[in-house]
Amino acid sequence: MGLKVQAPDVNVSQSEFTVTEDGIMVGLTLLRDVGRDLADRIVSEAPYTGLRDFCARIMPTTTVMKSLAAGGALDAFGARLGIATVSDNILTSIRKQRKKVS
Repeated sequence: MGLKVQAPDVNVSQSEFTVTEDGIMVGLTLLRDVGRDLADRIVSEAPYTGLRDFCARIMPTTTVMKSLAAGGALDAFGARLGIATVSDNILTSIRKQRKKVS
């Protein structure tokens, strides 16, 4: 009997490890730079329709975005390297948009 370990996913993971029908899902707090408060906020805001929606609602740092991408938690939104590469641009764009509105 082998257990399948599933990568974290911002749309379905919890803060800590969880048991699923398919095995065990890694919790978001296990990723570098993702603390309990941030993981709990990500879980409570889920689901996300895309990367921009996630960024606009959570406003993580670029460091956190790169950690989530590297850990597989953003795989539903694209390739890990691509997400890590564009995350700073997306966050900057959202900040500028918010600044114009306020």
